[in-house]
Amino acid sequence: MKRSAVALAILFLPILVGCGSGAATSGPVASVPAVSTPAAGGSGTPASAVGGPLEDVATALVPAIVPTGDLEGGASAGAYAIAVDGALGRATASGQAACSWDGTAPGATFTAMAGEPTELLGEHVDVQISAGRSPELRRADGARYIPSGGTMTDPVPVGDVLVVRATHLTVDPADPEPVGEDKASYEQPLGGRTDTTTLDVAVAWRCDQPTASPTATEAVDPTPVCPQKVAGTPGPIPALVLTNGADQVDGVPFTSDYTTCTDDGSADGDWNVPDAALPVDGKATLTLSLDGPGALFGVGAFYAPAGSDTAPTDPITLTVRPGTSPGTYVVDPPPHGDWALVISTGIADADHGVVRDVTYIYRVKVK
Repeated sequence: MKRSAVALAILFLPILVGCGSGAATSGPVASVPAVSTPAAGGSGTPASAVGGPLEDVATALVPAIVPTGDLEGGASAGAYAIAVDGALGRATASGQAACSWDGTAPGATFTAMAGEPTELLGEHVDVQISAGRSPELRRADGARYIPSGGTMTDPVPVGDVLVVRATHLTVDPADPEPVGEDKASYEQPLGGRTDTTTLDVAVAWRCDQPTASPTATEAVDPTPVCPQKVAGTPGPIPALVLTNGADQVDGVPFTSDYTTCTDDGSADGDWNVPDAALPVDGKATLTLSLDGPGALFGVGAFYAPAGSDTAPTDPITLTVRPGTSPGTYVVDPPPHGDWALVISTGIADADHGVVRDVTYIYRVKVK
């Protein structure tokens, strides 16, 4: 099984950021409504008066956690602060966040932090901690900033706050620009400035304890049931529905295979990005549900520019986590732009004794 998963691994080479010894495995990240909490010296404003080591500044600026009821299972509320240094001087910002965990409480391991959108040097930025330690700046209108050489610390506890520091954060040239976006403009430094090409950064955060995680009860990859409850062939590939509010679309199958008790088969389709796009608000989450027999497992999501006539080799991975309704998954949307969204998933249909691996293609326009 997993023939399509292997093919997808060859086809899709996701961008990895700053991993190292002691790093936790990256987990799901939940979105939190924006709650503005200005940092000392002004959010996102150079503040030469805020002196001292960069990590001390970030640690001192982490605000209290504001409780929220909009978190998915397995996530918890948090708060963060960021301080950056460069040729510009120093700038700071802070806000609320969502923390993700591997396992169930007590004893769950922190995996990721996603900060609310904030303003940093004139741009809207999402501050994230990926793989448990790697700082990343997701920009609304530009390529992300990731560690590029330099040094990076493991998370250091200071009271109830964790802090990491990294040097040499730069624009990621592999972050694909949206269709119609000028490459030079998309990859310009933060704030369109000449003094933000390279930044040193410290991110500090605190998290509430995690809630029970639906992922903890997920079984290993299923095997076909034999004999099946319903006799017959495996039948057609079920529709996988992508929903955003009142709007929804079915995915276009791209690759697929199946295994039963007695046989197996596979098929590869053409790379065909739909002409019609699902409109998406950048702050919303997308919901996946199966319109047909079976249950989803092993769901993954990737995005790449929609305008390509061939399958992309360098898409970016998106966060996927179980939804609040049984049998559903939610996906954090890509940044602003016109994108091909690819979903890889397993479908276990016990009644018909078949297990499938299928990838689907969607088109989304994020505003």
